[in-house]
Amino acid sequence: MPRVAPLDWPRSHGRVDEVLKDITTKLANRRRRRLRQGGSTLVLGLLIFAGAWGLPWLRHTDRVGTAAATRQSLALADGSTAELNARTQLKTDFRYGRRRLRLEQGEAFFSVIKDVAHPFLVETPAGLVRVTGTQFNVRLTPQGVTEVTLIEGSVEFIPATRPPSEPSATPVTLAPGRQLRAQTAGVELRTLSSTALDDAVAWRRGRLVLDDLTLAEVASRFTAYHGKTITVAPDIATLKMGGSCPLDDLPGFLDFLTQALAVRVVREANETYRVTAR
Repeated sequence: MPRVAPLDWPRSHGRVDEVLKDITTKLANRRRRRLRQGGSTLVLGLLIFAGAWGLPWLRHTDRVGTAAATRQSLALADGSTAELNARTQLKTDFRYGRRRLRLEQGEAFFSVIKDVAHPFLVETPAGLVRVTGTQFNVRLTPQGVTEVTLIEGSVEFIPATRPPSEPSATPVTLAPGRQLRAQTAGVELRTLSSTALDDAVAWRRGRLVLDDLTLAEVASRFTAYHGKTITVAPDIATLKMGGSCPLDDLPGFLDFLTQALAVRVVREANETYRVTAR
């Protein structure tokens, strides 16, 4: 029997176009299925990548903040701890062995687990604090000063700015009992007595030591802690204070001022307080 070409029968019956259309449709459907399969594989790959990147971000990064007149103790992912003073903002990043934090506002006391291979870094506006294992306090003042107080161990402070004559910022190493104050004008170091060292972190017990502080400085500390505005008249701003008082009791502190000093405290709108000579 002679062999019949595939299109002979459709051609003889006038159905060539119909058959060609059917073949084209089947080929197009097959291509679409392959594209969908490839697209599904790509989407699955992207989801796996996003999960691998996003899960460590969710599990090992955080942003912590404390409210006015509130302190908080924080267990960090590496086993270290941070104690946050009132109105403090802290960002943490412990992904892939990192130990990097950024203090954006307020004050924090750090007890750091020793790990030489992974330095513990605290970023501040004035520079970077670098440690491997120690206890230290970092305070950001409303005036833009970064204050680092070392209790034990060793820390290195790398200023964010450098003198024009130097190619890079020179690190400053602190020994226990030393306090560093850094701002745009430069870095200042001083040695604290054991009593002064304890006074610098008395906020952890909810107290403010007033010794050697001026009235304006004390008002600034209470302003930062409570989020209330306390202004002091220039003629009494440099009055020296003494003793100590609880940080949480703002009304008690203001009453203390009127009893211990010849001053008047006027409460104005929006819980603003003005301290003037009596």
